[in-house]
Amino acid sequence: MKPPAFQFFVNNWLASQRIMAMEPEQEGAYIRLLAYQWNSEDQTLPADGAALAKLSRLYDRWPKLGSAVRQCFDVVPGSPGRIRNAKLFAEWNTLQRYREEQSDRANRRWHGNSDPMPRHMPAHMPRHMRAQCSESESESESESETENRNKRGSKHPPVFLREYQEQERRVRQELDLAASRGDKAEVAKMRKRLAEIKQSIIDYGQSHRGG
Repeated sequence: MKPPAFQFFVNNWLASQRIMAMEPEQEGAYIRLLAYQWNSEDQTLPADGAALAKLSRLYDRWPKLGSAVRQCFDVVPGSPGRIRNAKLFAEWNTLQRYREEQSDRANRRWHGNSDPMPRHMPAHMPRHMRAQCSESESESESESETENRNKRGSKHPPVFLREYQEQERRVRQELDLAASRGDKAEVAKMRKRLAEIKQSIIDYGQSHRGG
């Protein structure tokens, strides 16, 4: 599943000399091309000027305005007909690694082969992701601690239930994005996943009712 969004570093964007030198049309065209790169299967764009003119919506103004935008993209090594923005590609790789690590960890936990959360967060991980991981670490607790907390009548939901709820929130976001793109196949996939998560929450509640 492709990441539905990328980070937009506002301060870096506003302070960029390259961006400040652009006309409003060029800045908008640049953002559109970044979005198309992020949503592509291989994180690349066609190098052809006519294709870029259409994707950027500069159309017949591309010969006049497109040069400054085109300079923000490099030719992909080994693929002279494709270009990409290096910074966005690096961000995509970072997010992909993070999602894969989280997915693997969740699978191991749910299949009874739990691994502890890493105590050291990679330096390349974006700040908000490190914060999320740190929060997950602080929420980690032994089964006995969870049982004792439930016996004391804690008002906070158990850790695993919170994980289900967080997954439901994320899937709903991806469902909304797929619907906005008109991607019927992805919408159906997300709805199925959402139903599975809801059923897991129901099953969890039934198995712990009256505990």
